[in-house]
Amino acid sequence: MSNTNFMEKLLDGVEVQWKTLGEVAIFRRGSFPQPYGEDKWYGGEGAMPFVQVVDVGEDMRLVQDTKNKISKLAQPKSVFVPEGTVIVTLQGSIGRVAITHYDCYVDRTLAIFEKFQEEINTKYFAYQLQAKFEVEKEKARGSTIKTITKEEFTKFQIPIPPLEIQAEIVRILDTFTELTAELTAELTARKKQYTYCRYQLLAFEEGQVEWKTLGEVTLSTPNVRWRDTGRTYRYIDLTSVSRENNTIIETSEISAKNAPSRAQKLVLKGDVIFATTRPAQQRLCLITEEYSGEVASTGYCVLRAKIDEVLPGVLNLTALNLYFFTIFIIKYLFFIFFCVYSDRFINLLFCYIGA
Repeated sequence: MSNTNFMEKLLDGVEVQWKTLGEVAIFRRGSFPQPYGEDKWYGGEGAMPFVQVVDVGEDMRLVQDTKNKISKLAQPKSVFVPEGTVIVTLQGSIGRVAITHYDCYVDRTLAIFEKFQEEINTKYFAYQLQAKFEVEKEKARGSTIKTITKEEFTKFQIPIPPLEIQAEIVRILDTFTELTAELTAELTARKKQYTYCRYQLLAFEEGQVEWKTLGEVTLSTPNVRWRDTGRTYRYIDLTSVSRENNTIIETSEISAKNAPSRAQKLVLKGDVIFATTRPAQQRLCLITEEYSGEVASTGYCVLRAKIDEVLPGVLNLTALNLYFFTIFIIKYLFFIFFCVYSDRFINLLFCYIGA
């Protein structure tokens, strides 16, 4: 069912009015005494949560504990906001919307919707506000810090259907929000479980197994001889491997006539390739049947397992572990380097881990 048909069925012929935010609600900006850096404005007895842009989450809620607490001295110079109030960020991370779930004071970089002049569901209004700012923030002024003024968003228009339809829209969106949160939590848990299992399966006590360098359990791989071939290859460049799912997502066709100088490494099914150029981008994958016999960039190290020593799948996991160790070395020990040399990787890191 298309979005148009779904909305037509939901509205069932009911006319929807469009009104500006200025017509729908009474709002104002928050406030805080100047200068910001004065210690007397923060903490102490009677201090309360002080909401700034950083304290507004992506889930229409405030963080549990605000970054700063506003002192009793500063409170009269700020704006008190009771629980259940809709607020939106106007500067920096524009368009973050929240319904406050505790009493607080609010900074001048946010707008506070104090009262509605139309019959409207608060959560529906928050959803519409979020959707409207998602579009309008792309037009915001400022090069470094984007800003939308109160005068500008006063003119933003939103649709106002009858209350029962507003409630149904909120119910549907809340359901999807809950499902998204559950799926995100499940994915996070599964990633932790995978990491734990991988460690348990690949970690051995000293003396339990024989330790070897990667060079001892892999074969040397040949380069393509462009002067001796007239065929066309699919070229696996550094950007061909997805960083999200470690698979090849795109290639380009090359031949001896247009092959870049880095197009040299022949790969076969079961090979493991990982980028040693710009390793912080974390590109790694197992070559499948689809790309067997194609050409990869010299920016990759190609690991081809000696089948009588180790299976390609195990080599893939081993390379992944060593790969992230390489990233650690690059980032924290050799932070001025931007490239890992394949021969040193094969002969040094595995020796270190096995030591």
